[in-house]
Amino acid sequence: MDWQDEIELVFLPGLDGTGLSYRPLGEAMPENTRVTVIHYPTDRKLSYGELVQWAYEQLPRNKPLVLIAESFSGPITISLASSFSLNIKGIIFCATFMKLTRPFLLGPMKYIPLALLLRKPIPDYFLSFLCGNRPFSDKLIPLFRQFEKLVRPEVIAHRIRMLNDIDVTADVQTLRLPCCYIQGAQDKLVPERCVISFKKHLSDIIVKRVDGPHGILQAKPEECAEIIMEFVRNLLVSKQ
Repeated sequence: MDWQDEIELVFLPGLDGTGLSYRPLGEAMPENTRVTVIHYPTDRKLSYGELVQWAYEQLPRNKPLVLIAESFSGPITISLASSFSLNIKGIIFCATFMKLTRPFLLGPMKYIPLALLLRKPIPDYFLSFLCGNRPFSDKLIPLFRQFEKLVRPEVIAHRIRMLNDIDVTADVQTLRLPCCYIQGAQDKLVPERCVISFKKHLSDIIVKRVDGPHGILQAKPEECAEIIMEFVRNLLVSKQ
């Protein structure tokens, strides 16, 4: 039996919460792959706990699940796995964190009128810097422009400020699941020490380093899809 017939993949998106970031990866996955894409509200400022509950309510029931947690959804996925009784067989973390230690970047966000600033398009040159310049920026900037049109600025600003307070390092220690971490080798947003924390608390985690920026699933979808497929295939082999 093929792995697509046994496992439901669940994609949990980044800061925008639209789920659009799954599209490049979805095009690279095998046909008939069963995927549930979680969405967060584009027009409501939910607390962290409310976002966890919002994601939980969208999860398929009575199916074996593998969660794919991108960026902002990494800690949300850890909270889901540690707080609810779910049929989760494994977790794939992508360019994410348990606690984002960026004091010089995130600290001032408490005082900057982010929502007002985000009402104007972010300049291409700044996005190019974050995306790792060309050829990655050619793929990522058009996707980001879609997010800008769909998500209200005050919602994005609220989630950015939320990053200061997220810390699930205690929750992650309760996980007893096979895990994989896909790391963008040129990630400018999630530092290397975040990956080290995963290795510290999840000693058996598999780390796959892929040449690319923070949006590694979108910049290198084929390579990431193969990592995901290999991870799921190994889960099924170990179950036999």
